[in-house]
Amino acid sequence: DAPPLQSTFELESGYPNGTEEINAKWVTAATNGRQVYIGNVRQPSDAVVEGTADPLYDTDKILKAPPGKLYVFSNKSFIDLELGAGNINVLETAGDRLLVFSDDNLTIVNVAQDYEYLEASMPGYGVATQRQVAKVSEGVAFVNSAGVFFFNGNTVDNISDNALDILAWGSASSLTYDPSEKLIMAWLDTTDDNVYCYSLKTKSWVTMLTN
Repeated sequence: DAPPLQSTFELESGYPNGTEEINAKWVTAATNGRQVYIGNVRQPSDAVVEGTADPLYDTDKILKAPPGKLYVFSNKSFIDLELGAGNINVLETAGDRLLVFSDDNLTIVNVAQDYEYLEASMPGYGVATQRQVAKVSEGVAFVNSAGVFFFNGNTVDNISDNALDILAWGSASSLTYDPSEKLIMAWLDTTDDNVYCYSLKTKSWVTMLTN
């Protein structure tokens, strides 16, 4: 009885005009508020792997879902920046920052506004797998061959420097976070029974647990 005086495809669907794909597979994902991001993506319209029916992964692309939705990723809704991230392995968020980890690089993107902008590109701060990154209530912790790091929302600090820098950290290392004690817990590798614990309360390494 009272049709809208004006409407568009984008208003009705939540997808940008010209959308051809809304389905995607991805390697890594992160959520900031009501916005979901996926990285290292593959969509049906992408170029296919030779000899198969599978599309190739667009390894340095980040798509975002419409605000408030946990799914559907338009091929027209992506972070329009030259990230230079290469093969995206892990996405994580801290406040209004999206941390983009590749093999050799950490790229920090500000996602506070309707548009994103590049804040920093940090060579040598990359990771290979999700187990090297832990979401912390105050930020993000991660570990690579250069040590254990903590991003507090503004700066990246090497928290293993001058304390545990003699240990052989690397891509086999892993992290988790104990929110009740505010402890970042780190393992050197998958066979290591020793757990090195860093306290965010005292800003120091406080104990090593041994099984």
